[in-house]
Amino acid sequence: MLKQESLAPVIKVGGRGRHANFALDDMCPVAEIERQMRTYLNEAGSFFLGAEVSVDVGRRMANLEEIERIRVVLEQEHFLQVSEWRTTFEGMQAGLTEYMGAKTVILPPENEPSRERTLVVRGNCHSGSDLHHEGDILVLGDVNPGAQVTASGDVIVFGALQGVAAAGSRGDEGAVIAAISLRATQIRIGRRTAVGLDRQKKSRRGEGPQMARLINGEMVVEPLDPQAWRFRAMEGK
Repeated sequence: MLKQESLAPVIKVGGRGRHANFALDDMCPVAEIERQMRTYLNEAGSFFLGAEVSVDVGRRMANLEEIERIRVVLEQEHFLQVSEWRTTFEGMQAGLTEYMGAKTVILPPENEPSRERTLVVRGNCHSGSDLHHEGDILVLGDVNPGAQVTASGDVIVFGALQGVAAAGSRGDEGAVIAAISLRATQIRIGRRTAVGLDRQKKSRRGEGPQMARLINGEMVVEPLDPQAWRFRAMEGK
């Protein structure tokens, strides 16, 4: 097991087995991050060889120029493989989810407890993004192929839903998934799953906004019916 370490507190290192986690202080200049990371890895010698690395860059650090500088230290200078970048939604807006290679996990901000019921995503969710939220998620944009959105409540997309969406992730079978264009590769509500909506031919009935919900335990995709569903977050629930 990798020992929990703390560097100054600019970098926190932990992990389990052969997976290392590097959490970076998002208020620290990237030059100091690079310096401390080099010092730590040089002192660690071959300890991390063969380990996968995930990097939590926080919010301010999530721009491509700074990420590239960190990646160079880890992969080119010390021959580690970054398997995952972790950032907040603010970081996703800076373009990290389009960065080459590794998976990106999007974490909701920890300092906004008043917004925990509804997370509003302004912009597209790009391929590789993995957004989780305890509550409802409202996306003002598209969920592109290769992106995943998971909510314990409803998932509402004011755009094209072409990736993966999961609502009621904690077992709420009353949750719904709705989109202006519902062409998802996979949707889940509670424990029920439907796949291949992106391959289904459009019909007149299927044009326009649609919603998915469970009726008697079965997944049903139908035209959006305001009488059958009201966005719970808008009701203040």
